[in-house]
Amino acid sequence: MSSTPRLSLLLLGSALLVACNATSTPTAPGPEPQLQGWHWQLQQALQADGSPIAELSGVPEQPLQLNFEEQRLGITGSCNLIGGDYRIEQQRLQVGQLMQTMMYCDNQALMQRESAIRDFLGQSLQLHVQDNGEQRQLQLTNAAGQQLLLQGTPTAETRYGSTPEIVFLEVSQDLADCQHPLMPEHRCLKVRDLHYDEQGLQRNAGEWRLMYESIEGFEHQAGIRNVLRLKRFTRAQPPADASRFVWVLDMVVESEMMIR
Repeated sequence: MSSTPRLSLLLLGSALLVACNATSTPTAPGPEPQLQGWHWQLQQALQADGSPIAELSGVPEQPLQLNFEEQRLGITGSCNLIGGDYRIEQQRLQVGQLMQTMMYCDNQALMQRESAIRDFLGQSLQLHVQDNGEQRQLQLTNAAGQQLLLQGTPTAETRYGSTPEIVFLEVSQDLADCQHPLMPEHRCLKVRDLHYDEQGLQRNAGEWRLMYESIEGFEHQAGIRNVLRLKRFTRAQPPADASRFVWVLDMVVESEMMIR
């Protein structure tokens, strides 16, 4: 019996084995885009032909913003607060089921924006981050070619390079005269510390005091008392003429118009 067929099969098997070894080397995935530590604010929402997506392009005074933190996505700038989980696979953003608060807004543009952003994020989205050092842009593209272009700004944690302490302050409805070495006409916030238990019930309040520092993201309005949740950062090397603390607004817990 001839040995040629057996030899041919062996050679063919060896060739296939070499081919498989040559083509089956897995491609290393690229680095995951850095979305955490930045606020992503919508700049443009475009159709595939470059025209604006009307439902996402209105209400410039209340910009739409995406925040990514520990595999959770938060969305502000629509009628309700929206949130859900997310994952990134092969440079694609996959957002899970979104939950939201249940408020109704008279502003129909905000209601339309809310529906539109939920629909858009419910799709598999091609993700691209352009990093120019302190400037970052995020581009999200769906299968139809629609795009969201978002501008990144670093969060307070990124800017100050540390984890803050969460504190609560009650801010009086009135400003108070105070002596500031660099600003003769300066008026100070009048504040006191609030403390809560694990159930969220207020335990006690501190003494009223003058606060010389400003609070990032908060603007005092005369006649309105506020309870604020703040992030307090401690500077490692504060300037000689500045406080060692930096205060950043996290949430307005309570606002009340006081009767004069």
